[in-house]
Amino acid sequence: MADSLYRHDNYSEAIKYFDTLIQLDPHNGEFYYKRGFSYDMVYKKQALPQAIDDYLKSIEFGYKKSKSYCNIGLSYMFENDSIALYYFQKSLELDPGNANTMILMTQTKKRLESKHQKLEE
Repeated sequence: MADSLYRHDNYSEAIKYFDTLIQLDPHNGEFYYKRGFSYDMVYKKQALPQAIDDYLKSIEFGYKKSKSYCNIGLSYMFENDSIALYYFQKSLELDPGNANTMILMTQTKKRLESKHQKLEE
């Protein structure tokens, strides 16, 4: 049921099921990844700590490590570009050819450079 809700973009309901699944199997990285993504989709900034914690658990259990790092970077994007950049770099270490992550990293670097230039003026 959790997976079906997740696939059909019903993230708020999926979170409830992933909560239960994690209680039953607290070492399943897929459950953490999907719950973290669901938090991102439903609550955006309000659930930033929960989403990041779930992505970190996903990484700990070896599930979609590169995507988890990228999603953490996305969570931090526009909040803290330096931290976002760190996680995009971690993602690219695991998947160096990921064009999407490269684009996100380039955008983040440009914003950081722009901020530094404004500070110097």
